[in-house]
Amino acid sequence: MTHTVRFAATPAEHTGWDVLPYLDDVPLTELVADYEQARDFDVVGGYGPLWFDAGSREVFRRTLLPRPADRPARRWLPGGSRRGHVSLLECECEVPGCWPFHARIDQIDGLVRWHSFAQPHRPDRDYSGLGPFEFELPAYRRAVDVLLDR
Repeated sequence: MTHTVRFAATPAEHTGWDVLPYLDDVPLTELVADYEQARDFDVVGGYGPLWFDAGSREVFRRTLLPRPADRPARRWLPGGSRRGHVSLLECECEVPGCWPFHARIDQIDGLVRWHSFAQPHRPDRDYSGLGPFEFELPAYRRAVDVLLDR
């Protein structure tokens, strides 16, 4: 089953944009918090949007746009640390790397797949039951373009 994705962007407090992914019109922050709550994790939620400005637009584009599965991401959004992982969410305190939420983004057979979710500050957490989330490649590219072509 494929999902829909959109990236809601609101003006950030100082400059740039706060960016929050929505999957099937549900904020990713909510999906992750619900998953963590159901598994009784020690800290639940606390995630917030990513931040970008005009200077980081191309980094976002290269990071969010899919690559073939055999070529993992080489660039990371703020807080990305594990090879091929990117931050899809940051801490609600807005300090990059404080409490990020990571995933891999791959292109497989005309689909974009978000998978292998991780909380780098809690490496023993099991997110294998979250996703994978797959999106039709053309629709996903349009969602990224809408976000970054502002």
